[in-house]
Amino acid sequence: MSKKLIAGAGVVASFAIALAPLATYAAYDSGRTVASDTHTDTFNINVQPTCAFGSNDGPIVGVSHNSDGTGAYDGVATWTLSPAANAADRNIGTTPDNDNGTAHTSNDTASYSIEAGTTKSGFAQSTLTVYCNDSTAAKYTLKVQMADLEETGGQKIPALATYSATASGYAIDSVSKTQGNGAINTTNFPANTKKAYTSATTMATSSTGTNASGDIYVVDYGIGVKTTQKAGTYTGNVVYTLFQGLETE
Repeated sequence: MSKKLIAGAGVVASFAIALAPLATYAAYDSGRTVASDTHTDTFNINVQPTCAFGSNDGPIVGVSHNSDGTGAYDGVATWTLSPAANAADRNIGTTPDNDNGTAHTSNDTASYSIEAGTTKSGFAQSTLTVYCNDSTAAKYTLKVQMADLEETGGQKIPALATYSATASGYAIDSVSKTQGNGAINTTNFPANTKKAYTSATTMATSSTGTNASGDIYVVDYGIGVKTTQKAGTYTGNVVYTLFQGLETE
């Protein structure tokens, strides 16, 4: 029995992410190196053409998002969920992995419109709830990786921690743990610091396993678009991968 990533995320753009090679895990995890679960936040960001003078009650759901918004600037993104929002469909993290180690997957898409020359913190939010029920090895490693947002002509909004109204980019503004036994990797995710992760990076771990209600992590996203950014829809992924066991680093 392995752990499951149950996450709730609120997002406002669409991101595509390639996963890094899988790492090696400790012996107490029987040498498993396959992912137990993955979740992808896909963002569709629409840069508007502009002209201007001047400058947890109820059923457990694995992945969830911030309250649905209009997707308009200065609001929050709208989300399309896959599997659907039905609790039975979304509760993917409470069933065992397949015998061959195949991970359960989900992919939610957030749509958001932003004006050039502006920034928005908290345009999307994702909540990830991790459960591990193996009494002998109830430990996990949670990783994240971000890809640049790209439109069909090849223009990009990069994963960039220093995004601003003059430098296009998007980033994870903050990660917080609201419940559970796990711990955020503060070396990789320092408090109150915007970060962009273009390679698979450990976000959180637990050496004791999750509590009965799961370990809950909340991720907030931010974005900025410079005034000369080409109008269009930019798409990309942020991928969260949950591994059974602690990585031997």
